[in-house]
Amino acid sequence: MFTYQKITISVLLAIGITSYAHADLIKLTDSATLQQQQGQKYFSQTGISGEKAKVIETAGADLLLSIAVKTIVPESWIINKSGNYENAVISWGGGVSWPIILRNIANNEGIYVHLDWVLKTVTINVPGQTESESTLANNNSEVLQYERQEFRKKQRQTWDVRNDDQAKLANERKQFFEMTNRQKQSQVANQKFISELNENNEEIKRNNDSLKTALEKEVEKNKILISKYSVIDDSIVEEKDKQDAAQLFVDYKDSWVLPFDSSFEYYIKGGHNDFIETYTPATYIAKTGSIKEVLEVWAEKVNWSIDYRAGIMHKNPYEVSFKGSFIDASRSLVSIFVDSKRPIDIVYHPDVIVEMDDGTKRKGLAIVTDLNYNRR
Repeated sequence: MFTYQKITISVLLAIGITSYAHADLIKLTDSATLQQQQGQKYFSQTGISGEKAKVIETAGADLLLSIAVKTIVPESWIINKSGNYENAVISWGGGVSWPIILRNIANNEGIYVHLDWVLKTVTINVPGQTESESTLANNNSEVLQYERQEFRKKQRQTWDVRNDDQAKLANERKQFFEMTNRQKQSQVANQKFISELNENNEEIKRNNDSLKTALEKEVEKNKILISKYSVIDDSIVEEKDKQDAAQLFVDYKDSWVLPFDSSFEYYIKGGHNDFIETYTPATYIAKTGSIKEVLEVWAEKVNWSIDYRAGIMHKNPYEVSFKGSFIDASRSLVSIFVDSKRPIDIVYHPDVIVEMDDGTKRKGLAIVTDLNYNRR
């Protein structure tokens, strides 16, 4: 029979903390054998520690106690063992902290377990085979074996139920995620359909706008054709739309861009109303003045814009004409200076839209720069 003395100590926590905690400490007369403590026959613990008890998720069945302890108890703790420690076989359930697992093992298996949280020691005593105990065990070996088997069977049944519950929960979660994914896919499909519908509506609107613009252009062309031939036959136009031959002659003389047939006879018979666009064959007249001025007048005629970035402002001393499109004529004009000491280059951007100072917009940009290369 071992004696022990129970001591209750109030431990005051860190400065600034007003609460305090109590720990029941056990002073043993024999460190190899533990006695019961406050409602626990086999399990006891003493001391206070801030260490967080790790949760052990795994379980074990019919394992040697010496092997199980290495899995359950943290490596930083010391194991003090006595009694029939090496031969003890145990089972345990997981999912709780390791001290609770040791408590359950102690109570279920009849093993004395004591935790010292200050020294970080686990003292385990498996009752040895004394003479009286050996006799009792021999007399009741079949009963003890049956009880252990029944306990472990019940424990495994508990684990099976827990595993079944976890499997059902996992299946329900899987079904939930599948349903959520189907909903997300349906939402994505609906959004894609709405987006495509909006794009189709936008395309239809653009087509309608293009048709409307084309119709307006045809109406304007028709008006211009009527005006074009009014010089030949005054009866086909109203009085307010008739062209004055004298004014046409003035315009002809002042024009920098004429139809491809640049004769006044053609001009007065309707050529003054010919459409001249970027690629329309026409007569481009380079009058005396700066190259920048000539290009800007030509560009305005075909609704282009000129960005003159060259560091030299070449002059055109003579009036000269070029046949072809705007691009052909402007490139021919620039190439005149290719053999000069300061050659220039021109680059075309037909899809660039430029907003002018007066608020109008022009589609097409020509950039003039210095042509840098080594001359020999």
